Parts: sequence; C-alpha cells; structure tokens
Amino acid sequence: MKKLAALMIGACLLGQFAWAERPMNELPMYGGQHDPKVERNVGFSRDATQRGWQAYYQGNFDTAIKRFNQGWMFDRENPEVYWGFGLIMGQRASQEDPELSLKESIRFLEMASVRTPEDGRIIGDLAFSHTILGHYYQSYGEIDKKAQGHFETAGELFSKAYTQAPTYPPITANWSVFYFYTGDYKKAKARADEAIRLGYRFSPGYLKELESHLK
Repeated sequence: MKKLAALMIGACLLGQFAWAERPMNELPMYGGQHDPKVERNVGFSRDATQRGWQAYYQGNFDTAIKRFNQGWMFDRENPEVYWGFGLIMGQRASQEDPELSLKESIRFLEMASVRTPEDGRIIGDLAFSHTILGHYYQSYGEIDKKAQGHFETAGELFSKAYTQAPTYPPITANWSVFYFYTGDYKKAKARADEAIRLGYRFSPGYLKELESHLK
C-alpha cells in the first residue's frame, strides 16, 4: 500500500490547539476499548482496512479511522491499521494539539513497524513524524534538547528506511524536509531532486523556499 505522506510545512504546527473531543469511533482503537466477544477474522480486518485506505486517499480522515478501527477490532495484529492510525494522527496535528497528536502518530507507527520491521515505508513515515515533532520543539528555544533528540532519531530512521525502500518517493521527499529543518540545505536539495526523479511532486512553495536558502 503506497502512501504519499503529506508535507506538513508551515505555521500550522506552531500554535497550540485544543484537543478536540471526538466520538469513540474516531479515536484510534476506539480509545483502547476492545469487545472481547468479537472473534478474530483476518479477512474482515483486511476488507475494513482497504476501505480505510480508500477514505484516507480521498482526504476523509474521520471515515478512514472508523474503518481502521473496524480492522483493528477484527485483528489487533494487523500492521496496516496501526500504520493508518499513525498517519491520521499526524494529519490531525495541524488541527488539534500538535504535540499530543504527533506523539500518538509516533506511537502507532512504532506499533506498525514492530509488526512489519522490514517495511521501509512505515519506517520512513515514522522518521517523518519524528521530524515534524522535532520541528515543533525547535520553534520553542527553551526545549532545544527535545528537538535535537527527535531529529537524531529521524536521521537514523531515514537512513534505515532508504536502505529498505530506496525507490519509494515519500522517503526521499520527507528526508529532504528533514535536512531543510536541520539546516543542511544542500542535502535537502539533493534529496528533493532525487524524489522528483522518482515521481514525487512537491509544493512549489517548498521548492521556492529551499532555493532561497541556496543562494
């Protein structure tokens, strides 16, 4: 399942948002509640997860998480439901509490990666969530150490992800953003060029800003 991770660049992560109250079926894993009477059914889980990805690609994240929840209810070992949870929580960081949303994104992507450790695509998305959380902390000078810790983790994860899936465009694209946020603009440009060769389409604003740092 190929996913083009959204580049969450801009001021949307720099302000605090109230953690929105949501119904239980819009919280990952129904907020941690699992009905023990539901028997495991891998086929039902797979079908629900596929519908979740369809809604995700359409930008309907609330519907997507409901479908991923159904997938989780039928199979709590399905790595794709945790992958979906992680990506959606990353998306919610632009509208709800950024720090909490990104921490949840990291938690669920780690759960997905534990179940499929050889999938570089998931590792790349995990690296990107660490990057965005690092950038969030970077915006507040008093917690520089937190930012550095997430950036270091992200750098290691990007290297691992690239080794496992070197032709998956979002890895090189998001690695470019990582280098941008850590101030290595030449490497950011090199990774961006590589991602473009692989078919990735950046926003013109990002490329323009990147070019401005190289002059």
